Amino acid sequence: MQKFKTDRRHAEPGKIKQICSFLLNGNMSEREIGKHLAVSTKLIARTRKKLLGLTIEERSKIVNLTNQEIEKLFYGNLYVSTPKASSENKYIPNYVELANQCLERKVEIAEVYKEYSQKAQSLGKEAFSQSYFTRIVGKEIQNIKSKEPNYYYAQDHAYGMSMEIDFSGATYELPTFNGMVKCWMMILTWPASYYIYGEFVSSQSTEESCRVIGNAIRYFKNRIPTEIVCDNAKCFVIKHNGSEAILNKSFANFVENLGSCVRAAPVRHPQTKSSVEYSVNLCQKMMNHEECKNQFNQTRTIREHCKLLQEFIDNRINKGPFRGSTTKTREYLFNTYELPVCRITNNIPQYEGFYKAIRVPRSYLIEVNKHEYSVPYKYIGEVVYVYIGNDEIIVKDGNTQIARHLRKDGLGRSIIEKHRPIEHQNIDTENAVYKTTDDVLKIAKNINENLYLFCYHKIEADRAAKKSVHSTIITCKSVIRLFKNSYDIEGVSEACKEILQEPSELWNCNQVKILTNQILERNSVNNNLITSGVSLIKSEDVSVHIRHLNKEDNQMALNNQESVEE
Repeated sequence: MQKFKTDRRHAEPGKIKQICSFLLNGNMSEREIGKHLAVSTKLIARTRKKLLGLTIEERSKIVNLTNQEIEKLFYGNLYVSTPKASSENKYIPNYVELANQCLERKVEIAEVYKEYSQKAQSLGKEAFSQSYFTRIVGKEIQNIKSKEPNYYYAQDHAYGMSMEIDFSGATYELPTFNGMVKCWMMILTWPASYYIYGEFVSSQSTEESCRVIGNAIRYFKNRIPTEIVCDNAKCFVIKHNGSEAILNKSFANFVENLGSCVRAAPVRHPQTKSSVEYSVNLCQKMMNHEECKNQFNQTRTIREHCKLLQEFIDNRINKGPFRGSTTKTREYLFNTYELPVCRITNNIPQYEGFYKAIRVPRSYLIEVNKHEYSVPYKYIGEVVYVYIGNDEIIVKDGNTQIARHLRKDGLGRSIIEKHRPIEHQNIDTENAVYKTTDDVLKIAKNINENLYLFCYHKIEADRAAKKSVHSTIITCKSVIRLFKNSYDIEGVSEACKEILQEPSELWNCNQVKILTNQILERNSVNNNLITSGVSLIKSEDVSVHIRHLNKEDNQMALNNQESVEE
């Protein structure tokens, strides 16, 4: 085919001869000729105009002209001959390889030509003209596209530009330690490379969506797209006002703070985000495989199920063969072309969403998604505002932040010590000291030998009876506290020794306290009797005071009295 400098709408010489024959016969209209020869009426009109400029003799000889003469006649000075690839000192590239580069890298032919020219110059060769180069490479691109479709050839999305998100239509019952949980898959796809990220979500909510997007951005090495394309789910779009989508404010704020923007697909036009639609179908088919069913039937946390899901997506889809290619996989395209051109973010925002107003109870623990979080105890009885973030729980009093916790859904407590009253902090400090039975024995041994023996035998007896270690530690801790707080340490020490003569069922703090009081009373009686014995020597009535003492006690009293008199 010949090439012309300006008129890119030239026709083949043979076609021009046919048109001229029909026009010279004059039996058909331009529209009929165009329909018969499958050409435009504009071409026929231009040809008629050329014929009118010729003489009658030139018209009669036109069907006998060669192709080159026809082109010179109709295009004149615009005609130039095609440069020959065999010309001396021409740099002849691999046009098929260059066409593949254009499609794979998603760049214009002009950019590839610039690289070709630079390489030709570096080799000391002469480059073909850009128009010739563009025509040849363009043909090769068309040849490639006409063959069996190849994923990276057919795409027209720019790398790093957009990311599409969608939920699966199918639901999955996942076994967790808190029972079966109904979940959907949320899939994120880069349409240029078809790279996929997925997680399970327990609800199709704005909160869950932002959580997954935040995790995905971290997985993509903090790379963000220019735009996020979503459908018209309520978690993304509130309503459509004519052709304009009214976005969910919390979702729009999250994406804006991320440094990207939202584009909602038109209603009932899923082809706008065809890449993620196709990816969702792939993931749903993957979940039907026997290996996946067996793995996801095992009890795990939701987070562990999500991690396993991404491992399956990576191994079976992102790293797997894709449309006949085992080398240029989704992962290859993503790492080679997508990541280098994506913008990097250093801050993944927290999703605050719509706040919850909660009145702080006396325990100063507020509950969010079955987990309890502490707030400063001085706010007991006050109404605070709880924002459920992507990774954190933020508590505010008006506009003032009063607490921030890492988000931990499920049963449990997250407590910051400074939120507690000082009395409760002391209790926590003490509990931290008595963590194990070894801690108890070490503390008791440093205080008193009999106290240590009591704790030792109590621990051994409870261990043999298979009682709770926590209960044993509480008993020993109570006796140690009784010992520390008693004004008669010897009495408590003696009680710890004597209680071991009783059945082990009586080895508790209350019985030690009762025995200590008995010992104190007994010692008090003895002291009173001794004092009475002393006064007996000076008193006329003696028997009233000493009738309960035995001979040894009386003798001891007398001895004490003698020592006092001396």
